Amino acid sequence: VAGDWRRLLALVVGTWYSPGIFSGLLSLNKGYKGNLDALDALQLVEKTAGSLVDVRTENEKENSGQPDLPRQFRNCYLDVGYARDWLTPDVLKLSKDKSVLECKATSTVIADLRRINGNKRQPVIVLDSSDDGRAKMIAKTLTSEHGFKKVFIVNGGFSSWKQNKLPFVPPQNGRGTRRTLFF
Repeated sequence: VAGDWRRLLALVVGTWYSPGIFSGLLSLNKGYKGNLDALDALQLVEKTAGSLVDVRTENEKENSGQPDLPRQFRNCYLDVGYARDWLTPDVLKLSKDKSVLECKATSTVIADLRRINGNKRQPVIVLDSSDDGRAKMIAKTLTSEHGFKKVFIVNGGFSSWKQNKLPFVPPQNGRGTRRTLFF
C-alpha cells in the first residue's frame, strides 16, 4: 500500500528516539538541581532544614572562616572537609584521576552521615571555596551513585557567602573556630 512507508518510517524514527525522550523525561526530577546563590542557599536551609555541607579543605577553612547559621539551624551545617585532607598519598597514587577519587570519597562520606542518610529527599547544599568544579562533581556523584533527590551547590562557594555579607565566623589566629563532623 502506498501510505505504509510513512507509517514504517514513523515507527522506525519513534523507536529510535524513544529511549532518549523517555530517559530525558525521567531525569527531569532527579538529583542535581543546579546552582543557588548564597542567599538562596541560606533561605533554603532555613525553610526546609536542609543540610549545608562544607567540603572545603582544612587550609581553606582556616584562612577564610566558616558559615554562621542562625542558632536553630546550626545542626544543619556539616563540616565534612575534603578527601584531599584525609586520603593518604599511597591511596591517591593508585587512582588514574585523583580529583575523581577525592570527589567520590567525599560524596561517600556525605551520603553516610546520619543527618543526611535518613532522608535522601531533603535538600543537600554543597559549599566549596569557589567555583573550581569540586562541588559540582560531588553533587553529581551524590545524585547518580547515592540516590539523593535534591542536591544544590552554592554558586561562587564560600567566597560568594562572604561577598553577600552573610553571617560567618572569621578565622581566629589562622584557625577555624569549630568543627562539627558527624559520623
